[in-house]
Amino acid sequence: LPVLPIECERPSETFVQTVAEQVERMRAIVDRRLSGGLGGDTRQFTAVGPVLEMLRRYVAQAYRTRALNVELEIVGPVTFRGAGEDLEEMAGNLLDNACKWASQRVRIRALAKDGRWQLVVEDDGPGLTRSQSSQVLERGVRLDHRVPGSGLGLAIVGDIAASYGGRVLLDASELGGLRAVLDLPAQE
Repeated sequence: LPVLPIECERPSETFVQTVAEQVERMRAIVDRRLSGGLGGDTRQFTAVGPVLEMLRRYVAQAYRTRALNVELEIVGPVTFRGAGEDLEEMAGNLLDNACKWASQRVRIRALAKDGRWQLVVEDDGPGLTRSQSSQVLERGVRLDHRVPGSGLGLAIVGDIAASYGGRVLLDASELGGLRAVLDLPAQE
């Protein structure tokens, strides 16, 4: 969704193709949710690196007017035991939130650790208090209505993560803003 308004601002020769791709992604997500599909499909395996690189390109495009520095580091081979669409939705929501609130910098890091793997997304924005961190994980909660959003993104991330035996943790980033950690079981 964040890509579409940007594409509409500056139609190019790839405009129709980009819009069609994004609409198809959204349709697939909606269809999957309407059919009761909420994560938990551990029969699939998805390489994390290519998904994060694709998402980084999307946010760079969507937030290009803000000239954010979006850093990506993948420590070793990291594989998500689940559907690529679920990984895209979880990581995409975390990354989009970080870009919305960042002043200049967003850092993404994926690493395997102790039988689990983590996606850590940090920003240099205003951050949240401990109380606010627990509130924003609830469905429909928005703390600042000046910034576009529905208040559903983090709740959806939490729901999908839970369906895979994972969780989302929010705390302070050493960059000064928020640190969101998606913690999931590693590939067996």
